[in-house]
Amino acid sequence: MPTVLCWLLTDPPDLDKRVIHVRDTWARRCDVTLFMSSMENKTFPTIGLRVPPGRGYIAKKAKAAWKYIYEHHLNDADFFIKADPDTYVIVENLKHYLTSRDPKRAEFYGHQFYPSDWEFNADTRIKKSVYMSGGPGLVLSREAVRLLVTKAINSDPKCLQDGEEKGPPLPRVLCWLLTDPPDLDKRVIHVRDTWARRCDVTLFMSSMENKTFPTIGLRVPPGRGHIAKKAKAAWKYIYEHHLNDADFFIKADPDTYVIVENLKHYLTSRDPKRAEFYGHQFYPSDWEFNADTRIKKSLYMSGGPGLVLSREAVRLLVTKAINSDPKCLQDGEAEDMKTAKCLLSVGAEPVDTRDELGRERFMIFPPYVHLKGHYADWYKKGDAHGAVEGFECCSRYPISFHYIKPDVMYEIEYYVYRMDYKRINEEVD
Repeated sequence: MPTVLCWLLTDPPDLDKRVIHVRDTWARRCDVTLFMSSMENKTFPTIGLRVPPGRGYIAKKAKAAWKYIYEHHLNDADFFIKADPDTYVIVENLKHYLTSRDPKRAEFYGHQFYPSDWEFNADTRIKKSVYMSGGPGLVLSREAVRLLVTKAINSDPKCLQDGEEKGPPLPRVLCWLLTDPPDLDKRVIHVRDTWARRCDVTLFMSSMENKTFPTIGLRVPPGRGHIAKKAKAAWKYIYEHHLNDADFFIKADPDTYVIVENLKHYLTSRDPKRAEFYGHQFYPSDWEFNADTRIKKSLYMSGGPGLVLSREAVRLLVTKAINSDPKCLQDGEAEDMKTAKCLLSVGAEPVDTRDELGRERFMIFPPYVHLKGHYADWYKKGDAHGAVEGFECCSRYPISFHYIKPDVMYEIEYYVYRMDYKRINEEVD
């Protein structure tokens, strides 16, 4: 019987939802099984490919996977099948079919298909237009793998270009900040000129209109003492003027830095029609530490690293809480706790946004504070997940950091969007 290597592309959130069932059923019958992911997981295990998660990068991930197989497993099998997390393969039948094929011939096998943009014309449908639909599995002979990597991937930059299979579109995100006139040129301008440019809609809410910057005037007195009242007016403004302009809405601070792409990729797994809110889960400062009584309803999302609401959560917040309950977002400070209380009162769900390894995506401090564990007592007491320090503090795909000084905003811009490093024995894009 020929030997078969089976491999799947996946992302961390899918491991316990779908991929585990492949691992525990048909994949056990393969001679070699590999799970390729955007992040290494030594327990499952998966192989980390240094490619961002999401279907928008599936071609780039497949490219990296075939190279990995060629470099590490080419001689471990005669044939190689790429399957999906929702594919079921009867491995014995696959092997019986392949007994009549020669792994030294460059061949590929599967369910033949024509591209969706191919005009139906039997006379012009030639063999070169056919491809194998990925869903039921794509099988390559050993020689086909060798040629794919050495003659195509390594030689042709257009081979498996990123985004060839785009999948569902990324969600639209509206970003908004509360500010006051003196803060515009000191802090808010640096948000406007860095990460906020990547939002689908950006709004700066102030106590006074400024058509040049621009800001939206909310007719609320300036100062932190009125921050809850200002947030209340801002959510009403967004509901009345921009509810259908985005799927999700993030309120950030002037010293927040948001990696918008990571936020959008995280939100691809969420439904804007569900009333949910997201961020860094925290317990109120006056909440006594008692693990048995720390129930979900006591949680709020700390405002610093950003509070994200689904479209349905915004609708309920305004129509069922703000417009109906005078106590919702009463004037004063602690608007993040007050917002959570309003959201919980109308049935919105707080979501644990940590990654599959329990690492935070929304960071309350700059990176070095989390990495070195320089935490204040209020953070150690209030953090919902134990104030983890060191490299396990933070997700590989962080969404935001707080307490970021203006100059550091530009440093992060460089680190995230301009800097790269040359990988030894790996292709450099």
